[in-house]
Amino acid sequence: IFLFQMTSCFGAFNAIKESFFKACDKDDKDMIYLLVSAYPKLVLMEDEFGLLGIETATVFGRHDTVSFFLQKGVDCNLVSAKTGLSLLDLAILHKYDKIMLLLLKQPKIDVFIKTTYKTRRIGFLNAFTHQNITELYNQFKIRESIEQV
Repeated sequence: IFLFQMTSCFGAFNAIKESFFKACDKDDKDMIYLLVSAYPKLVLMEDEFGLLGIETATVFGRHDTVSFFLQKGVDCNLVSAKTGLSLLDLAILHKYDKIMLLLLKQPKIDVFIKTTYKTRRIGFLNAFTHQNITELYNQFKIRESIEQV
């Protein structure tokens, strides 16, 4: 009986986890919010490809969902074990200005975090013409130069 109960609980949670990642793929905000409210640990679980829900949301440009995950405590400096890219790298690669701004406004964001894309990220941010993003990035450069002194 105990083995049956354990198998049933495990199977039920796998169904919940699967529903969560389907909701992330489809940007079903209501389902994502509902499942995360009931099971907060979902925000830090990987899908079958080794990606977190926030990474999927970032890749597909789902600003509100990315914002929700950040509010739930997902680290804005998260670097994917699968891709070696930060959330900011993903937003830059896919040219999602709103998500770049969202991430750059996070108090703990580290635009100089070491990833496989760091050099390109810095070059892109240096050359970017979006005024708000440029202003935020310039603030980070000033702060970085002061911290190195």
